[in-house]
This record gives sequence, C-alpha cells and structure tokens, in this order.
Amino acid sequence: MPNKFVKITVVKDCQAGSTGIMLAGEDHDVRDTEAQKLIARGYAKPFKEAKAVKKPVQETVAPAVDDE
Repeated sequence: MPNKFVKITVVKDCQAGSTGIMLAGEDHDVRDTEAQKLIARGYAKPFKEAKAVKKPVQETVAPAVDDE
C-alpha cells in the first residue's frame, strides 16, 4: 500500500522522521500518519492555499494629440 502524502504548514519548530528538521512557517509534504501526529500535538496545521490578492488595475491615458 503506497504512502499517502499530505501538505502541512509547520506552526512550531520540530523534527519528523521522514522530513527532518522543520521550521515554523514552512510548508512540507509528509506522510499522512506523521501529519496527523504533528497536527494533534500542535506542531503543524493543515495546509491552506493562500488567497490571491487582486491588484488594482492602473488605467493608462493616451497622450493628447493636437490636430493642427
């Protein structure tokens, strides 16, 4: 049975067997069983995709042309 990997976000610095040292704020793919343990113990939380920030569109105005 293949291992299922889950993406997590680390909340506190910790170390996991398959990944090694993980620092707070990093995102990692770890085995499902490890992810469940890290989340249950408060070291990680499930990964959530960041929402895209919409930037305002700057309209450009063509320069005025004199018809002489």
